[in-house]
Amino acid sequence: MILLKTEKKRRALVAQVDRAVASGATCGGSSPSKGTIFNQSRPYGQHGKGLRSEYQRIAAKMPFIMDEENLLKCYNCNKDISIGFETCPHCGVPVRYSKIDEIKKATNLHTEGNVMVSRGKYREAVEFFRQAIELFPEYGVAYYNLGLAYISLKEYSNAIDSLSDAIRLKPNFAAAYTSRGDAYLALGEVEQAIADYSMAIELYPDYARAYYKRAQAHIINEDVYHAREDLTDYLTYKPHDAVAKRKLENLGK
Repeated sequence: MILLKTEKKRRALVAQVDRAVASGATCGGSSPSKGTIFNQSRPYGQHGKGLRSEYQRIAAKMPFIMDEENLLKCYNCNKDISIGFETCPHCGVPVRYSKIDEIKKATNLHTEGNVMVSRGKYREAVEFFRQAIELFPEYGVAYYNLGLAYISLKEYSNAIDSLSDAIRLKPNFAAAYTSRGDAYLALGEVEQAIADYSMAIELYPDYARAYYKRAQAHIINEDVYHAREDLTDYLTYKPHDAVAKRKLENLGK
């Protein structure tokens, strides 16, 4: 596997980060933790401006994650990738340098979509998310947010399709499973919804929202025992939720 040019670029970028750290830009104990995502803007402490700008400059060239041992990681699934692969062998996301421009444009479109969501303009958001996906078909988070926008528009079948794509690209995406469960529940497909909520809980056992949503599905199925069980678990994480408390009390009557 010979990709010396790519390896040299990677090592050069790593060296630039090392020089930024050595220069004292991280004084005050603000060094980035292992697995820091380079293509997101993050503050690095009160005196970290120099390092932050260095990371941002490097991020424009390299949409990867590098940990403290300088290992290459996929930014989508966070798993190790051996130098020489053009796509992540775990999730299929491309790691070729030729894709960087497309990824940057897609990220900007995705950001615009999120702005539209914040303004309640879900139809416009859908268009931005779809454009982002067209540029970068492996953009799992864009599929996820597209699915949420479709749910807001009550287009549940479209939401299921988009969220299924997000799960295909990132199989451990617990939030996507929960949101797809919401779409199934809205369509009256209660068993499918329960299966998705259960998968979300299996992936992330502390996911309070998934317990609550699964409890709602059990209530629809008139499964009082499992509904009470899920509400009890939910209240372990959200003990001050008065609505959930009332639901649990009503189930006991």
